[in-house]
Amino acid sequence: MVQKVFQGMEAKSKEQGAAMPLVAALDPKLTEASGAYLNDYQIEDVAEWAKDPEIAGRCWEWSAGVTGVKV
Repeated sequence: MVQKVFQGMEAKSKEQGAAMPLVAALDPKLTEASGAYLNDYQIEDVAEWAKDPEIAGRCWEWSAGVTGVKV
């Protein structure tokens, strides 16, 4: 099953995997991009639905219900 989920995805080396959080933490270009989405070390815009406050609220409510955390 795991193989099906990741089928067609390119794996990164350990070094490449470790580099992303370092870029996120240390790249001076990101000081004005709080909450930025990074893909291959570059800032990318997220889909419009990902910016929808109503959808965000429903996600928070659902995750709170699943985890038992009170919002």
